[in-house]
Amino acid sequence: CGVLGIKPSRGLVSPGPASSFFSDSGLATAGVLARTARDLAAGLDVIARRRPGDWSPYPGSGDYLATLDAEFGCGPQSRSRALALADLRVGVLTEPLNVDTEIHPACLEAVARAAEDFGAMGARVEGIARPFGPEAWQSFMPIWQAGAAAIPLPPESESLLTPMSQWLRARGREASAPQLMAGLQGMYAIARRMGEAFAGFDVILSPALGTPPADPTWVCCPDDPAEDFRRQCIVSPWTSSWNMFGPAAVSIPIHRAEVGGTLLPFGVHVGATRFGEEQLLLAIVAALETLDPWPLIRPPHPES
Repeated sequence: CGVLGIKPSRGLVSPGPASSFFSDSGLATAGVLARTARDLAAGLDVIARRRPGDWSPYPGSGDYLATLDAEFGCGPQSRSRALALADLRVGVLTEPLNVDTEIHPACLEAVARAAEDFGAMGARVEGIARPFGPEAWQSFMPIWQAGAAAIPLPPESESLLTPMSQWLRARGREASAPQLMAGLQGMYAIARRMGEAFAGFDVILSPALGTPPADPTWVCCPDDPAEDFRRQCIVSPWTSSWNMFGPAAVSIPIHRAEVGGTLLPFGVHVGATRFGEEQLLLAIVAALETLDPWPLIRPPHPES
């Protein structure tokens, strides 16, 4: 949608006081949508808190905005400059992880543009193969389905859900305990494979989406919930794997391309390979928005 987004490391932002399987397990975590690196950092300063009883707390560095301003010259009174990232190791991953599908050319153009920017900043950029494919990713499905089924909901409200949500909950109720445990084991194996495959890099660069910004008339399939889910995977082939992996990731709307006569934003996904690298990702966003700025959808403070 043309804005920045950050998914923090698992455990950096407390899911409390509410409780659900997805939030407490760290598969889902609260993040920030913003227009600038400084706004991302300020938002992270607000939400990066731990609460007593958190299942997987991760101590953050804190003071994200102050550190960004002090180290990278992004304060309102300082002159913006590109960050020298000469030692950064960037792996470029364009193969989809959760579904075999063709990636839209403009999504790949966005990655090529970002890779060129990283190279201009002195980073080492190298293409890599995917560490697993859709068959391994499918181990996540029993967890997704059982987690949906576990969400407390009055029986009379079930009919208000979308057909896909109803389908997920129905499948989740059918899952056995061994199937759920096998799904958890598969998910842990995926995270380990990602950690091992990405160990030689600081960040992994991919398209943010596999398609142009999603057309709801195509994505939503009320008459076929399974196809609905498959199309969601086609739209987003990389992000769910970082939910399983755990480190932080950012979405950066660095590119624009015309599709069907309309100029649309195309972003890249930059995922850290280690926990606690929020400051590094914020620095990358700051550097890219200085070197290769993207247009705002509208001025954040329009004149009256």
